Amino acid sequence: MTKEHRKIRVGRVIKSTTDKTILVATKWEQRHLIYKKAQRKIAKFYVHDTKNEGRVGDLVRIEETRPISKMKRWRLLSIIKRDEVASTTPMQLDEDMVATANVVDPPKESKAGEEDAPQNSVEQEVPAEESQAGEEDAPEDSKK
Repeated sequence: MTKEHRKIRVGRVIKSTTDKTILVATKWEQRHLIYKKAQRKIAKFYVHDTKNEGRVGDLVRIEETRPISKMKRWRLLSIIKRDEVASTTPMQLDEDMVATANVVDPPKESKAGEEDAPQNSVEQEVPAEESQAGEEDAPEDSKK
């Protein structure tokens, strides 16, 4: 196969966990022969990535080549666009949700006549010195 006749595709990297191999998905449409409706199809290619440059979400250009392994018949030509994808696992998301659920208080219901002004949390808090002094004074007064 000459270099002029090699197929070139553009697709997104959907997996890059293996060494020197990325999995690229290309989307294309084809008309149904009988119903003439456009059908979306996805083709997945195992691509040889010598420098391990490809990351999940990247838009890449790949080229057909000789068989490199059992499933690899494509090689990476270039990375067209880098895409930032969050690198969190579902377990981390669950832990974050549990941590924030314990901290956040449910919203308080307001009455129709009250203003919707935010309440000052400083007024509600009692300094530590006053609270301790008040507790000590109260038992002494009750003993007398």
